[in-house]
Amino acid sequence: MQNKKLKLYHYSYCTIFAVMFLYLYEPVSAYGWLVIITFSLVATVYDLRPIVLHSGDNLTLATPLLFTAGVLYGVSTIFFINLLVTILLMFFVPKKWFIHIFNGVQYTISGVIGLWVYKLIESNFTFEWNELVAFAGFSIVFYIMNVLLLTTFIHFQDGREYREMFPIFMEKKTIIIYFTTLAIGLLMVTVVKHEGLVGFLVFCLILFGLTLTYRSFYSMFDHFKSLSEKDELTRLYNHRYFQEYLEKVIEQGQKVSLLIIDLDHFKKYNDTFGHPKGDVLLRDIANIIKQNISESAIASRYGGEEFTVILPDVDKKSAVAIAERIRVAVASHQFEGSEQMPYKCITVSIGVSVFPEMSMTREGLIDLADQALYTSKNTRNKVSY
Repeated sequence: MQNKKLKLYHYSYCTIFAVMFLYLYEPVSAYGWLVIITFSLVATVYDLRPIVLHSGDNLTLATPLLFTAGVLYGVSTIFFINLLVTILLMFFVPKKWFIHIFNGVQYTISGVIGLWVYKLIESNFTFEWNELVAFAGFSIVFYIMNVLLLTTFIHFQDGREYREMFPIFMEKKTIIIYFTTLAIGLLMVTVVKHEGLVGFLVFCLILFGLTLTYRSFYSMFDHFKSLSEKDELTRLYNHRYFQEYLEKVIEQGQKVSLLIIDLDHFKKYNDTFGHPKGDVLLRDIANIIKQNISESAIASRYGGEEFTVILPDVDKKSAVAIAERIRVAVASHQFEGSEQMPYKCITVSIGVSVFPEMSMTREGLIDLADQALYTSKNTRNKVSY
């Protein structure tokens, strides 16, 4: 039933596109076709390789390009640019043909209605800032139409309720990203008005260069951030990050369990096989820990041969079960040289504490887990709490 509704919606917006095109079509000059081809190629490039923000959101040039084309070269350019971009995207990414068609149609409908509002304001008001007000009118109407068309599409595709989706589009971050993109369009109109297509291409090349610089900068930023948060040897979080994250979770009043894990007889292993082999062992233990905890858990290297695991929203019973799973996984793993160690295997001892059941502070939680670990170390290869 849901697919039938989606197909009906698909046919409906495609029909609206066709009717609008036939009703609003205006002949396009040779220069207009040059504009359409140029804008379409640029829009396709930025759709395939968008400007990726550090938040993970994408900026494409579809909206500013349509605004620029519509204002300067007429409504027909909006239709032809979207049509050509859709064809190009279907050629490069054929698996997403259905989405490409929808995006092309929704951008066209939103752009045409937004342009109509722009022209209406610009032609009926003669005050000093009428172009800026007309631009604001285009922006708001374009955004509203996009939201309506997109939420309806998602509703028919996934069955999600409108009331679940509207808050996402009303988030401050979403709106800021959208109007930042449209501000590029306002700047683009000014450039094309004064410098024509050559100015437009130079503008896009500069923007592309800035995009590459931006990506490189944030790649370095992420690298340095990773170095400041991660232990270089094990790639787990480091001691400082562990302390900060645990403090944050406790301040939020969230239930959390803590594991402190100590690698048994590590000094003996280092003395027998050397420190390089000891480093390999620490990396292997870190990997086993990561394999036996959920994605929401935070594993850290506490120092030396000690590790910690923060388990948000996990009670004592479940925390002990996770600790046992880690202990058994380590003891049953065939490490190099394990046969020369006590018990003929590599083992870990683990202490468990729980907030707020056992302590109300970060320091108290760590101290209790450390005391439990001390109890485990008396016999080794044990979980205590």
